[in-house]
Amino acid sequence: MLLAVGSHLGLCSLVERSRASRRARIPKGEARCNLTPGSEPAALFLIAFMAVAGLGVPAALADPLGTASGTVVDCAPGGLRGTCYEVDVSCPVEGIDDQTVTIKVTEPLVAPVGTVVFTIGGGGTAYYDQNFVYGREIVSQVLQAGFITVQTDFNGGQVGWLTGPGGPRKLACRYATLARWIYDNIHQGGEEEPFCSTGASGGAGAIAYALAHYELGSIFAMVEATSGPPFGRIDYGCVCWPPRTRTVDCPFPHSISECYDIFTAEHFVDPSYDGDVDPPWLIDSEDICGQDILTHGSAHADLFQQDSVASSDACFSYPRTDVHLLFGGLDGSAAVPQGLEWADLITSGKSVECVADAPHRIPDVVDGAMKIASDLITYCRLQPSQPEDPEFHKDLVGLQ
Repeated sequence: MLLAVGSHLGLCSLVERSRASRRARIPKGEARCNLTPGSEPAALFLIAFMAVAGLGVPAALADPLGTASGTVVDCAPGGLRGTCYEVDVSCPVEGIDDQTVTIKVTEPLVAPVGTVVFTIGGGGTAYYDQNFVYGREIVSQVLQAGFITVQTDFNGGQVGWLTGPGGPRKLACRYATLARWIYDNIHQGGEEEPFCSTGASGGAGAIAYALAHYELGSIFAMVEATSGPPFGRIDYGCVCWPPRTRTVDCPFPHSISECYDIFTAEHFVDPSYDGDVDPPWLIDSEDICGQDILTHGSAHADLFQQDSVASSDACFSYPRTDVHLLFGGLDGSAAVPQGLEWADLITSGKSVECVADAPHRIPDVVDGAMKIASDLITYCRLQPSQPEDPEFHKDLVGLQ
């Protein structure tokens, strides 16, 4: 078959949600984006004029999606039962290798009420239900609530969707193109039923890129980004002298560095540029993030900023998408402040919360897993849009 194209949550609320009374539905495909300074002046003027006029931002300004085709295959043993597909993903940017992605689709016993896509951390090279301690429980609860569950496995490269060259922003085309294919070929109900996604760490990064650069806010009704995105400002992660820190107020006020450690740089960031994983003691000239960290250099700062989720030309308004970010109170990694770099700039509906006793791998603890499942079941629904509002404000408690 070929198809084309602890005992309680201990939550610390960090962001007050925008008022639902200000929401009004917009047509499919319309998007309103806020751009940070640094974009080409004429483009900025055009975008600002169209946003103010309510005309939306032209699709041509988004990074291009690729093409995909899928074939039903036998599922590997383990985890929940389902129907598996190999999806061949091709991105239009020169130098980005084609990649085959495996997905596992499980349908509920009742008429589906929507679809939820699950992606793990790093380059997403395993199924969600087999990667986390309580991953199977999360997927099962969402399935029992009536949703089609789709688990992704980017097993076609050494570092999954982050296998370079190209850099993480261009490589995120793989996830965005796959998500679009799932929406067109697996999701049932089209615009009448919600299409949602959750991803951990690097998976949260893939979701954030899809919204900020690939215009998937037109199809995602809700996303749950956990422990990320770790690519909020890659320049802050690699250009580390002087180091940037950020105060986070959960479970108590403390500072976390935005700088990547060498393990993160060499296993996830540099492979997206040079295509291979080098141990920290064998960093070569192509390991541009690791080089800048070790030498306190900034030779690639402009490239890293442009490749970030929160780049100067990113879209930060997703009026059709309810964005949830969830962090672990025991997570001391750069993924927390990096993720908040993106959260700061989102102008449409969002929430940022923390499970106080959770580590970076939130689905590995019971209350973290139950929070993720509860959020998906509760908030995966069609969203009335949230137009730009001069009175909109975000109460980032303790995060400035």
